[in-house]
Amino acid sequence: MRSWILVTGTPEAGKTTFACRLIKSFRSRPLDVMRLHSDAEVNEVTRLQISKKNREQQEFVTAGAADVDVYLAPPGKDYEAIKAYMDGAYLFGGDNALLFEGDAVGRYLTCDVTVFVMPVHEEGDDPYPLTPLKVPGLRERLGIEEDEDGPDPEELEELEDGDEGEIIAEVTEEEAKILALNLAGVLLENRPRPEYESLTRANVIVINRRAGDRPDDVAYTRSRVERMLADRHHRASLHVCDLSDPRDPELKKAVARVKRLA
Repeated sequence: MRSWILVTGTPEAGKTTFACRLIKSFRSRPLDVMRLHSDAEVNEVTRLQISKKNREQQEFVTAGAADVDVYLAPPGKDYEAIKAYMDGAYLFGGDNALLFEGDAVGRYLTCDVTVFVMPVHEEGDDPYPLTPLKVPGLRERLGIEEDEDGPDPEELEELEDGDEGEIIAEVTEEEAKILALNLAGVLLENRPRPEYESLTRANVIVINRRAGDRPDDVAYTRSRVERMLADRHHRASLHVCDLSDPRDPELKKAVARVKRLA
């Protein structure tokens, strides 16, 4: 059965570098590569021809990929590109494992293993920040009509002055706290930034430690990822390594982990 591996992450984090490390380590199990780019400049799904001018394609080829397909998809047509590739891969392909690169793939395919690659963040630049929490049905509970511009301040003032005691009397103490915090606009929850959403589905997380990254920032980044994993009761192997150094022991562990899962 063919294994599916997804390498995703933030822009310029080192996804292709890690993917090439995997390809080199899969010498006895050839990998076919599908790279998906979302591109607002194209009008229809386009499969690029292999070209020596395309640095990314050549990196995969040089690493030893058995086949490389790069697709461009306009916004909203990622699925069409994935379907076009999968139809061809299973019609003309063999038994090679499939390596996908591109965040959109994870929204449509459930892969055997998902790797998320990210950079080191400076302390305070939080990939898992406090975010306003929306409580479904809150407006109805408070008797506030839906308004795209937000609640009318006069409605809130009337509510606080005339109905506060009645509302709190009808809800639990915890619900009362939630309502009060929402009215104050300060109810927050730790949530990944949008570009980190797929991190919550990863089996292997790689923090790419580059030359010049401060040890304190590395520790900070690791602690924020560990907090996310703990908050969401999510299990994943976490590796801090220098992707530019093929001898990095932690990089070898990350690659070995992917191979075991795939």
